[in-house]
Amino acid sequence: MTIAWRALDQALQTVLAMTPDQALRYQERCRGTFDELLPHLPKAASAFLDIGCGLGGIAALVAEH
Repeated sequence: MTIAWRALDQALQTVLAMTPDQALRYQERCRGTFDELLPHLPKAASAFLDIGCGLGGIAALVAEH
C-alpha cells in the first residue's frame, strides 16, 4: 500500500469513527474556514490544489463553489 493510499484509508477510518456530534463540529469548522477563504478565491477556476493536510472537508466545499 502506498503512502497516499494509507493516508486516504486513515482519513476514511477517522471519518467513519466520528460520532454524530463530532461530525457536525467538523462540518461547522470546515464551513467557517471556507467562509474565511472564500474572499480570496477567484470567481471562476478550472483547478484547485489541495495539499492534503486534512480530511478533505474544505476541498469539497471549494469544489462545490
